[in-house]
Amino acid sequence: MPQFFFLPLSFSKLVLVSSFCSFIVSSIVCFLLFQWDKHPRKIIEPFVLLLSPYAPHMAEELWFRMGHSNSLAYESFPEADPAYLKDSTIVLPIQINGKTRGTIQVEEGCSEEEAFRLASLDEKLSKFIDGKTIKKRIYVPGKIMNIILDRQNVKVGAK
Repeated sequence: MPQFFFLPLSFSKLVLVSSFCSFIVSSIVCFLLFQWDKHPRKIIEPFVLLLSPYAPHMAEELWFRMGHSNSLAYESFPEADPAYLKDSTIVLPIQINGKTRGTIQVEEGCSEEEAFRLASLDEKLSKFIDGKTIKKRIYVPGKIMNIILDRQNVKVGAK
């Protein structure tokens, strides 16, 4: 008898998912219909091709409205350009006196000065650096930054 429980549950989930998908598709179509002049054709055409497996009739209509005479079913599916997929920012761990105290987001080719500036602006890291004399900075580009503080200005735990 458990199948009588799962069948309506499955059906209700299908209705929820399909109505959600319909909402998404209609939003996309409205977005495309009302902003043709703001988006270059180079972006809209691949988007319509990506839409076609999920909303084939709408995508076909959009394809013909864009001036194509052939069906989009015969067009090749767009491929992602790997150059756009690569993230140019990295997470740089910051150590203070050899202990990792936090991380910052930096550009891949970030200089030592820029990395230190971002670290000193970070709330979590600035409380360790503010008011202290920096003895040395060790920076391995794209890997880690270690800030060595002068021992004379560092308070050791009170006894």
